[in-house]
Amino acid sequence: RSAPGALWLFGAFAFLSSFFYTAPPVRYGYRAMGEIMVFLNMGVIMVCGSYMALARTFQLYTVGFGIVVGFMVAGILYFQSLPEIRTDGAAGKKTLAVTLGMDRAFFLFRIWWPVVWLLTLMLWLCGKTAWPALLGFFAVPFFLLANKALSATTEETLLALDGKGFLIRRMYLTIGAALILGVIFR
Repeated sequence: RSAPGALWLFGAFAFLSSFFYTAPPVRYGYRAMGEIMVFLNMGVIMVCGSYMALARTFQLYTVGFGIVVGFMVAGILYFQSLPEIRTDGAAGKKTLAVTLGMDRAFFLFRIWWPVVWLLTLMLWLCGKTAWPALLGFFAVPFFLLANKALSATTEETLLALDGKGFLIRRMYLTIGAALILGVIFR
């Protein structure tokens, strides 16, 4: 099976949604939809589209990998929005974190990354990746440190969270490298 039509659709969607991230009249990055579109574009579309371009076919299991990658990339964006809850809100920028408010936004972060590990575990249990994908669990200490920083954060100290973004990037790199190894050794 050939998949060039789907690739054109993926490409058109990615282009338009990337353009309208901040461009009027949509500006969905300012309407609490940034993480959703990043999840789709830099996760599902990027992973599935890359597979289709290389294999010239579509495989449903690639959506599972796209979902994991999408959650990770959107998770970086989401954490980066947490320190700016007050400043974005004051500027009228309605990010997901601003919409949720500090307490609910922190709660969402606390369940976000465990979902990534759960989905990775499911890919392994379904036989779509090999055991090295489970090495992504070595990122748990970074997650615990980020949670510790959240627990110590008040509305007055929100901006200090910006200095903890490296923890999220380390989680992304650790889990991503483990997924790649899991695919290589499958």
